[in-house]
Amino acid sequence: MLKESGFRPREALSLTYDDIDFVQKTVTMNNPLKGSLPRRFKASDKLLEMLRILMKKQSPKDSTEKIWTTKQAYMKVNYLKTRKRVAQRFGNPNRRKISWRTF
Repeated sequence: MLKESGFRPREALSLTYDDIDFVQKTVTMNNPLKGSLPRRFKASDKLLEMLRILMKKQSPKDSTEKIWTTKQAYMKVNYLKTRKRVAQRFGNPNRRKISWRTF
């Protein structure tokens, strides 16, 4: 989601199932940060399919539920661990310089 949409991590965490339009293939950011305006982007079929699968797994009771229930701190820790593992696997220390905004 972050790579395709350009959303900030906290913005992505605020998304609900109401923000996804499977018919028009769009995702709307209704809770932007840092004074940004609400925005909408055209989602790829691949992303929409991943969201559809996630929705089936979670089976939300209400469409206003958030898609991701994790906290930003956990996302960051997991990202840093993954980044370190990828840098070691490929033997390229420059991969450790990749940040959230590099997407």
